[in-house]
Parts: sequence; structure tokens; C-alpha cells
Amino acid sequence: MNRPSTFLRRLEVILKNPLTNLVIGIVTTVFFFWLTTKGVEPVYLATEAVQASDTDPAFELFKSTPQIEKCTSNVAFWNHGNSPLTQNLLTAADPLRISASTPVRIVNVRTIHSSRPTLRFGFDRRRPPDEAGRDIYMEIMNGDALDELDGGVFEIDFIGPRTTQFRVFGRVIGAGRIRYRGESTRTFKYWYATPVLIPMITLLTVGLTLILLFGSRSTRDGLSIPWPILVMMWILVGSIFSYHPFKRPTWMPEYDIVWDPYHNNSYVETPAAPNKTVP
Repeated sequence: MNRPSTFLRRLEVILKNPLTNLVIGIVTTVFFFWLTTKGVEPVYLATEAVQASDTDPAFELFKSTPQIEKCTSNVAFWNHGNSPLTQNLLTAADPLRISASTPVRIVNVRTIHSSRPTLRFGFDRRRPPDEAGRDIYMEIMNGDALDELDGGVFEIDFIGPRTTQFRVFGRVIGAGRIRYRGESTRTFKYWYATPVLIPMITLLTVGLTLILLFGSRSTRDGLSIPWPILVMMWILVGSIFSYHPFKRPTWMPEYDIVWDPYHNNSYVETPAAPNKTVP
């Protein structure tokens, strides 16, 4: 009779311990509690800037500007949490804004996609059109709010270096830093971005299931894992993969806009400008 491997013997000792089942139950409970209480989570995506077309009407008044400096970029912004993001969660001290990595002249900003036809966004540069700057201030119009996966895609026409990147900054009460949601892109190599705990839990759950279904009687008896615990582990794995990293807005364009999966979000945030509007 073949003796079980060292790994199986050690695994048997660990899983026979009642403390192991207790820890699994606690972790599962805490995780589901965290999922149900996860609030507002503002996130964004951006594309690499591209040179605008010669016939782009947005640059009609800038014919004397070299064509290589006329660029277009897209930014998507949405609420990835399960609590509504309302305008009263935004602050005047650190307002919601799209910020360029280098000062550029913003020619035009418009919403090209939104999750709902009635959802409107307002934009304010707070400076004259011929003055270079970084920030485009954004607000949710008409007292609306962003529910789960609610948001929009914005096209930014600007004059400046094509290496310019756009990021989203601002304080949202109850949320942390506005993160770049690179794993929401189709081309993102999500395996490398997924926390190592997720594949470990998945492989452990699959391995235990195979052992309990197809392992020898002595091995199954030795593991002594109650089926409810295994079921809870499968529920945990299913919840993880339904929430991270595959959850993404279904209204977001997948083929006509190529999001940058490796967007650089590491540079220092610039302070917001004084709260004044240029007529």
C-alpha cells in the first residue's frame, strides 16, 4: 500500500486541527461582511494620447498650430463600489478633477459615453482657453449620483505633448485615493495583478474537492473536512472572482477605445487651484 506523500500528511495534520476550520469560517464571514459594507469606490481608466485628425472640428480655431501638437485622449470615470457617489461626497478643498501630467491647452471636453442617458457631467477649466494648465474640474450635474458601475467616458482635445497622460484626482468622502482600474481592460494581464491570496485559495479549494471526491478512503477520513466548510470555501472563491478582478462596466466601449492597461499612476498629485470660475 502506497504511503501518502509528505505534503498530504502535513496537510492532513493542519486540516484536522479544529482551529483551521474556525479560521476558515472567520475569514469567510469577515470577507462577506466586507463585501456587503464596501461603499463608494471611485475609479478611472485612460487612453494614451493620439494625434488628432486634420479634419477634427474641435481644432477648427487652431489651424496655425502644428498638427503634431493637436492631440486627443479619453478618460473613463465610474463608481466601482456598491454605495452611491453623490455630489455632496465631493469637497471644495480637494475637488474632483481630471489632471494632465504636464500643462497643456485644453481645447474641448465632452462626454462621449455614459451609463445612463440622463447622467450628465459638467466640466470647468477655471482659466482662459488660451492658457495652459493641468486640471479640468468635474461635477455630477442635476443632483444626480453614480450608483454601482455608473459613470461616463470623456474625450479630451488638447494642444500639447503626445506623451501627456490624464489622471483623476479629488477627495471623495468615505473613499480612499481614486485608483486606476487597469484590470477592467480587456488587454490587462490580470493574473499578475491579482493578489497572490486569490489563486492560493482557489487552488486549495479545488485540491481539497478533488481529494474528497476521488481520493482514497483513508485520505478522505484523514482530512476530516466537513462538507459545509468546503461549500463555504467555494462560495468564497466564487465571490472573489465575481468581484475582483473581472467586474467591469458593461456600458464601456470595448473595441472603439483602447484603454492603456499599464497606465502610470505613480506621480505626485498637484494641489487644486482656487475655487473660481473664468467667465
